Formats: sequence, C-alpha cells, structure tokens
Amino acid sequence: MTDKYFLPIGYQINASPQHYVDINQTDAWQKEVYVYAKKLMTDKKLKSVIDVGCGSGFKLVNYLAEFDTTGIETEPCISFLRKKYPSHKWLDSGEPEKSFNFVDLSSDVVICSDVIEHIVDPDELVKFLLSINTSYYIISTPCRERLVQYHGRKNLNPPINGAHVREWTMEEFKLYLSKTFTIHSSFYGISQNECQWHLLSKKV
Repeated sequence: MTDKYFLPIGYQINASPQHYVDINQTDAWQKEVYVYAKKLMTDKKLKSVIDVGCGSGFKLVNYLAEFDTTGIETEPCISFLRKKYPSHKWLDSGEPEKSFNFVDLSSDVVICSDVIEHIVDPDELVKFLLSINTSYYIISTPCRERLVQYHGRKNLNPPINGAHVREWTMEEFKLYLSKTFTIHSSFYGISQNECQWHLLSKKV
C-alpha cells in the first residue's frame, strides 16, 4: 500500500519544511545532473534550458552558459541572482514551497534539480513543469534507499534534512513520475551517491 505520491503507508513526512536558501552554494551538489544536461543538449543540438529552482545559479551559469538559459527562483535567491548575474534571465517562482506563477514558457530542456523534495504538494510543481512547452525534463531528487545505505537515514522516518518534506526511493519516484511523464533514462549519482535523476518527456 502506498499514498498518492507512491510512498509506503507509514512513511512520515516533514509537513513544515524549513525554507532552504543556497545562495552560497556552488557545485557541491547535483554537479552530475548539470554535466549530464550539457552533454544531452550538445549531443542533440538543443539550444535553450529553463532551470526551475536554480538556487545560487552557479551550476546553470557555469555549466550551461553556452545555451540560452532561464533560471526560476523565489526570494531571497531571485534578488541575489538578478544582482549577481544581471545579463541572464531570471523569473520569480512565487511563494516558497507552495505556489508557482504560471506563465507562458518554452525551452528545449527543463531542469528541476533537487527541488521536488522541498515542495509540500509536489503535484503542484508537476503541474507547473507540464505547463512549460519543452522536449525534455531532467528531474533529480535524493534517493532514500541510498540515504539509508550510506548516510544513516531511517527508512520510514521524516527526512533528516529539515528542508525536505519527503524523499523517494528510485522505484517509488519512477512510479510517481510515470503518472504524468514518459521516463527515458534513470541514473544514480556516482560522486554524489544519494542523487537520482531521470530524463523525461510529457506523456502523449
């Protein structure tokens, strides 16, 4: 038995997440996701990318600068991004952890890297992602079985990270994603062993 997010009955969420601000972060986390995105875009000759929940913008600006980039964030990151990288495009996403400003957006690729675990209702984030006209999505999130194996997490307890609402295993997350996306490829992180990411497109 699972809940509507394909987490096991008895799994405990963190219903009041802290708002995570990663203004001072560079590429300690999810570097592999952006390296993968760059290779995908280069191999397929894609030109534009939207990064939903881009944080400090460091990975977007430093790994994908050759492409047409748009970063989406909330305060205080959005003000930081507009000041630090004024020549790049930045959009305000709305209320942290809860709401998303739906606007007419399109790009070849959408990245949403380690955002969904922070969102109280991930279905709202998925609706926003599906509103974007794009060919590919790259979505990453921490992998709960890897957190249990390598980092001492208790399987059904709330996340150790107070900014996370819930964390999925690879198979649970694939089940959740497959409701609304076609999954083309799935990966475990190597340098960051608790990372999982998935290459997706909209279901036709």
